[in-house]
Amino acid sequence: MERLLSFLEIAEETDRQLVLTPKDIYLLEALRAAGEPGVPDPYADERIMLYVRPKAVRQKWEEALLERFKARAPERVVDAQ
Repeated sequence: MERLLSFLEIAEETDRQLVLTPKDIYLLEALRAAGEPGVPDPYADERIMLYVRPKAVRQKWEEALLERFKARAPERVVDAQ
């Protein structure tokens, strides 16, 4: 978790965005829900983007996360092509 937060700080310092996998976004959601201090809201934090790789089958948690992210921050979803 510390490494993820360090990369997020670096992205802010260099005026860039950090592209995360669904698993990383899910981890941030879980830590925020558990009340972990200092964990950013992946939907509200403009530095965070979601990388979506094409898959034949997605797990239910991935589909739910993708729907939430597209509903709340569609401009920050990066589709692999």
